[in-house]
Amino acid sequence: MSYSRSCMVISMASEGNVPEVRFDGFVEPWEVRYLGDESEIHAGGDVNNTILKNSGKYPVIANALTNNGILGYYQNEYRIEAPAVTVTGRGDVGHAQARKTNFTPVVRLLALKSKHNVDFLANAINMHGVMIESTGVPQLTTPQLAKYRLYFPELPEQIAIGNFFSNLDNTIALKKQQYEQTINIKKSMLEKMFPKKGADIPEIRFNEFTEPWTVSKLGDLAYFRRGSFPQPYGRAEWYDGEDSMPFVQVVDVAFNLALVDNTKQQISALAQPKSVFVPKGSVVVTLQGSIGRVALTQYDSYVDRTLLIFEGYKADICKQFWAYIVQELFDREKRVAPGGTIKTITKDALTGFEVKIPSLPEQTAIGNFFHNLDTLIASRQQELKKLQNIKKACLSKMFV
Repeated sequence: MSYSRSCMVISMASEGNVPEVRFDGFVEPWEVRYLGDESEIHAGGDVNNTILKNSGKYPVIANALTNNGILGYYQNEYRIEAPAVTVTGRGDVGHAQARKTNFTPVVRLLALKSKHNVDFLANAINMHGVMIESTGVPQLTTPQLAKYRLYFPELPEQIAIGNFFSNLDNTIALKKQQYEQTINIKKSMLEKMFPKKGADIPEIRFNEFTEPWTVSKLGDLAYFRRGSFPQPYGRAEWYDGEDSMPFVQVVDVAFNLALVDNTKQQISALAQPKSVFVPKGSVVVTLQGSIGRVALTQYDSYVDRTLLIFEGYKADICKQFWAYIVQELFDREKRVAPGGTIKTITKDALTGFEVKIPSLPEQTAIGNFFHNLDTLIASRQQELKKLQNIKKACLSKMFV
């Protein structure tokens, strides 16, 4: 990232109108002002659907945050000349965003025109949040926003802060895009690298493999059982203590074919003989609540009865591949279930599920491919989260 200034200093002043961290060279205190005195506040209006297009020159911006709130485009018209700041009046009330292209706000969206730097102003509003007075559906009105107070530094310091956060936001947006693109690649490859209904070869496969996949019943390929836990739940002696171990429940199965780093609960040494031990490297799947989440466990643990454990296999199976097969199987069942949600599933039903299996070398190649893809997804998610945390910390220290 590049910033307009390279040096920040810690403010040692005790006054409440000086930020904790600011760029070198700025020493003047910030001044509190009402937004209504500092800005022209415009309420959004109705959409002219007769001229609204899917593409064009001037965006029409709605209250929603999806796609930056862009509802469509006008080719030759706009209401607000950029730069300006929009503030949501419904939904995610009070969310501010800098706008640098001429635009038209629609109903329940407010627009601020002022002499202040828009990147600074948007982040200042988001940092503090807007207090809403409402006895019904939360909403933000023009008079309410006009009464909102903020601390403002001189314009050069606003510009320095605004540029800093603009660059940081651009980096966050890029990392988010990369993260989402990788997720979409995985989704697409899961659809193409496993045979579709009625087919015995996938649409995409590694060059060296040509043999058709074989169809088998899940019960003919694997041994499986449910976990367990001593009853009744909640007794203090079942949890924690010396020699306690991770206890895996539905909540501990993440969305990246792995367990969370730390389980919500630890099972005590007293309770362990009454549960089911699952060694590291086992495939488990959730059977209650959020049904169909799969993990290839990355540590030894004990497992609750709300999960199914694959304890062994009756054929040559790559566990990495098997985890994806099970995930694909449940995803397929969700697609045909009412509302896209599996309400319940029994051991007998699982036993009869049909799965298609290639040779062990092809299983291994596919398993490794998706494992590497999941590793990249996790890395990009971590990078994104780190940047978001940096922004959160900077917001708390660089504004009054």
